[in-house]
Amino acid sequence: MNNFLDLINYASQRPELIQSLASQFGLDQKQTDTVSQMLISAVAGGMLTNIQKQGAAPLINALESGNHEKLLEKAKSPGENLFNVLQEGNGILSHVLGSKDVSRQVAGAVEQKTNTEAAIIKTMLPIIATIVMGLLAQSRRKQGNDQLSGNLLGMLDMNGDGSPVDDIVRLVGALK
Repeated sequence: MNNFLDLINYASQRPELIQSLASQFGLDQKQTDTVSQMLISAVAGGMLTNIQKQGAAPLINALESGNHEKLLEKAKSPGENLFNVLQEGNGILSHVLGSKDVSRQVAGAVEQKTNTEAAIIKTMLPIIATIVMGLLAQSRRKQGNDQLSGNLLGMLDMNGDGSPVDDIVRLVGALK
């Protein structure tokens, strides 16, 4: 995974994930893909904000200490009991977005853009957060800690202009 654009496009490249989420939430695949991409953008934006404030070390420590890849596989499996995925995802969101109020704002913005019920989005958001962390953990394992640490901001720089800020602002702006 070279950047967060890969991450955002992950859902559309993984029909089994979209099918699983669509069936769990009673949505069609296109709507599920759209909601997933918007939620991934919001999670990525929260991660960028945290990295800018605290550096990459807290995120890397979280990637090293969690069972993110295992939960990623669970989140991708249709019909799985998602209690642990939701629990982990809510923990991730508290670090990434900072408060339940921000999560509610994200859900409200996605609801307005997609005409998807807020209750569905609020349940999907922690699943998406778990998926994002699982994918980053996979990338860390494949690339190694040093390379991930050095390239984390580069992963956020989707247009390759040397700054990830404009990319995340554009993505998060799509939520407004």
